[in-house]
Amino acid sequence: MLVQAARTASLAAIRQAFCLARSGPAGWSFGLPCGLTHSAQFARRSSGSFARVCKASSKHWDGELKRQIISSADRIRFRYEPDNQKAQTDAALDKAEKAIGHRFQNRQLLRLAFTHCSASAECNTPLAWMGDAVLQLVVSEGLLARYHSESIGKLADLRSCMIDRSSCFRYAKQLGLQKFLVVGNAMDNMYSEDLPTRVFSPNIMAELFEAILGAIYVDSNLQRSSAWFTKQIGWPPSFDAAVNRFVKQSQV
Repeated sequence: MLVQAARTASLAAIRQAFCLARSGPAGWSFGLPCGLTHSAQFARRSSGSFARVCKASSKHWDGELKRQIISSADRIRFRYEPDNQKAQTDAALDKAEKAIGHRFQNRQLLRLAFTHCSASAECNTPLAWMGDAVLQLVVSEGLLARYHSESIGKLADLRSCMIDRSSCFRYAKQLGLQKFLVVGNAMDNMYSEDLPTRVFSPNIMAELFEAILGAIYVDSNLQRSSAWFTKQIGWPPSFDAAVNRFVKQSQV
């Protein structure tokens, strides 16, 4: 029952994402089939039929998504050359992939994920927007699968702590992502220029983590994104341990 409930929740989230994608980040249009917006029609479909529709539409949407995001990465033009360009050499990206724990099929996604809007008009904001939605789904499924004996109310409270700004900030810091973020000169002057120790504001760091998760999702799929979160962030063995780790940390 819980597995079926999780699948149903996932499909509902996918359907909502399809509808929201039509009005995504400014200037983005994924050209979804108009039938996807008719929720009343979906409500009358069987779960199997709905799943087939989602699968077919997902291929169309994912193709457009990847095309537009990769096209965006191809248009990156740093405002402060050549220093920012040096920050995204092949050697630097090798180190970034090692820190993240994911080998990208398309490194343009990695470049885009590490480009802040202060450094280029083409930046990681769209990927962070995607990563925020992926994080909610990954955490929701993970909580149901691991702590299914707890009430939905308790799981919802824990989820909100696991996906909030402070938690994403800690995830990014834990992975050392700040070492690879490319920012404008003015921002670099506000923070330490020592790459191993520099830490940006919680909002910038949280958005960076979401952008990395979004890039992994676009580069692969939801299943691999979930596996990556489990490997790099991890799940405590019990609900109480999860509360101690995530809830108490968010209160600090």
